[in-house]
Amino acid sequence: MKRYKVAKPHLIPGTNILKNKPGITNQKDLDRFELLSFLARLDTVPDGDFSTYHLKQIHAHTLQDVYDWAGEFRNVPIEKGISVFCRPEFIKQEIDKITKSIVISELRGMSTEAFSKKLTEIVSELNAVHPFLDGNGRAIRVYVQKISIAVGFRLDVSKLRGESWNIASEKSFFGNNQDLLKILKKNLSRIREL
Repeated sequence: MKRYKVAKPHLIPGTNILKNKPGITNQKDLDRFELLSFLARLDTVPDGDFSTYHLKQIHAHTLQDVYDWAGEFRNVPIEKGISVFCRPEFIKQEIDKITKSIVISELRGMSTEAFSKKLTEIVSELNAVHPFLDGNGRAIRVYVQKISIAVGFRLDVSKLRGESWNIASEKSFFGNNQDLLKILKKNLSRIREL
């Protein structure tokens, strides 16, 4: 898996590993600890209003055992491969635009097709901003899962991971949302009429 290129103040000196609460200095061990910590907190993720603050709450809650900066927008530029994400000084305004475009009352009653497209747009835009130093994909998936539930859909986020998800996310960064749409639509089902 490609790693982020991150500014040195956030790295353990002499490594490319993010500073973390347990002080883990091996990337595979940190990845495993991060995943287990995330999964342990998944059932208690706070509900909210889908605002910028709510997205930050989700990130803070799920990664609170791993990083001191969990729930805080990054203050340094980051990139991954050829993807250069939103400059830190524009993160809040860009995330605010996205979160303010989410109007639950308008999403209720949408067909699966229409809602899949809206969800794809949300995921793609949040991914392009990449507001956190790490854990963006996980926070975004939980965030859109919460949106889905609020409007009467089930989104199986356990299927939104791995190489196909990463490739689809990378393509969406460059404007091609087709693979992302297919994955989201395949894992979305209506649970109730609202």
